[in-house]
Amino acid sequence: MEKTTINLPVKALLTASLLCLILIPNTKALAQYFPYEPAYNLAMFSVTKNVVERNIKKVYGIPDKSKPSAGNETTAKAASAKLNFTSSKEVHEKVLETLGRIAAKGDETKVKHHAEVLGKSSLLKDFDSLLRQYGFNSSNMADVFAAYTILSWQAITGTDAAKYKTGIEAFRQNMHSIMDNNEQLQKATNAEKQQLSETLSYLAMIFSFASQEQLKTKNEKALAVTREYIRRGVIRVSGIDLSQYELTNSGLRPKK
Repeated sequence: MEKTTINLPVKALLTASLLCLILIPNTKALAQYFPYEPAYNLAMFSVTKNVVERNIKKVYGIPDKSKPSAGNETTAKAASAKLNFTSSKEVHEKVLETLGRIAAKGDETKVKHHAEVLGKSSLLKDFDSLLRQYGFNSSNMADVFAAYTILSWQAITGTDAAKYKTGIEAFRQNMHSIMDNNEQLQKATNAEKQQLSETLSYLAMIFSFASQEQLKTKNEKALAVTREYIRRGVIRVSGIDLSQYELTNSGLRPKK
């Protein structure tokens, strides 16, 4: 997917208040402290991880080379609307509070400030605009999950995912095949779908922003720590270790 662009006023706020979501002092701290824990403790994160993890080998297994790959289809199937949700202000504010609490790192006096910074940012709007370029729906949990994974892969590897638009669509279809007909996810409430999706949307954009900023500073050590941080975060959500995957025009698949 294309590189994330953020307007300057919001960028200044993000630099001061949100990069702390990503940056940590060293790899030892990484092993001891995982500030996304409150978000990943959401019930739907656990359900989604189990759903994807159980099906990952089947979906991402190396296909029979004698058969055409789904990723080579010129016309993608219409994605199912089974996991669509309608946004509510109440749930949105709950997401902002959760992420604000993570950014505050236990300092209750700073939770409101961080939540307000996120609320004033254009991150959800930017995420939606990015997804529309690929025909994704930011109000569909499977589409958001797919976009979160691709953007995280891009941040971890430093590879421009936009080069593989057909592969992005193939991965999207794979995610729908896993998630759309799962009974556990079918039972998710509208609020649960929104809460999970918005949290992933914010994290995907923050991951992208943080990795891009560190690329500009050419701080290879900090960039490596950030990429490891993102890698572990995605494992918590899906069970996928993105460092072991490659994106091609056939989709996201295990490295050979």
